[in-house]
Amino acid sequence: MWKEEHDVFTGTMQLPENCEDVDLDTQLPMFRFTATWKLPKSLKDCRQSVENNDWIQIKHAAHYDILLKNPDGHLSEVCIDAVQ
Repeated sequence: MWKEEHDVFTGTMQLPENCEDVDLDTQLPMFRFTATWKLPKSLKDCRQSVENNDWIQIKHAAHYDILLKNPDGHLSEVCIDAVQ
């Protein structure tokens, strides 16, 4: 298997106004919003990972780091890896 990783896009954003909500199950506060990122359309700039064994597998992966500023001033980080 051959694997190489590189950044395709790095960006930051501020929370939009009026995105605060309450989780209906836990009654805890949360933020709900949608963000759209413009990724390269060319496979030259935005490659897929390929495994060539008995079956060919093509995977797309995304990694998100979300920094949260807590009310007391310290930062928390949420990391999400998504492979499709």
